[in-house]
Amino acid sequence: MTLLLSMTEWVAFLSGLIYIYYAANNDLKCWYWGILSCAAWMWVTVVTYGLYADGLLNFFYVVMGFVGLYHWKKGGEEGGELPISALSSLQMLKILVSGIALTLAGGYYLGQYTDAMATYWDSGTTVFSVIATLLLIKKKIENWPLWVVVNTAYIGLYVYREAWLFAILFTIYNVLAFYGWREWRRRYYSA
Repeated sequence: MTLLLSMTEWVAFLSGLIYIYYAANNDLKCWYWGILSCAAWMWVTVVTYGLYADGLLNFFYVVMGFVGLYHWKKGGEEGGELPISALSSLQMLKILVSGIALTLAGGYYLGQYTDAMATYWDSGTTVFSVIATLLLIKKKIENWPLWVVVNTAYIGLYVYREAWLFAILFTIYNVLAFYGWREWRRRYYSA
């Protein structure tokens, strides 16, 4: 591993921690840190660890960082701040079924047409990360328990690929996801 990649991993790691802290606290600044973290992470996951779907996911995150920033600022009523809300059980069921179908399709594609590693695992974490990100952008409480599941899967994936710094990061992300879930529930039910 070169010094540049090592430094890039640290930028992704530290800015990722700042991102999730601000997101858990419903603070708009999360999006600036998320954009930085994901840009660095995109480079590392593809170049160092050969996780193509994860690299594509981080490109998506960079773009969604700008979308989230705008949506949180202007997505509420009359162009104001977007409030925290919840999905119905049926909406969540449809999301989960769609996510599983996309995971299977993506895993098959990666296994047949690329030299990517851990194809179904990589596909599943990618698909459900996209879903959780979209729920976060819409300020849906359900993004947090979904992140707990996704983060747990990522911890396993990164340990498998010996990406130790990212395994540690996702362990911390899980702690912060539990915190975010608690905080958003508190804010939602006290509103």
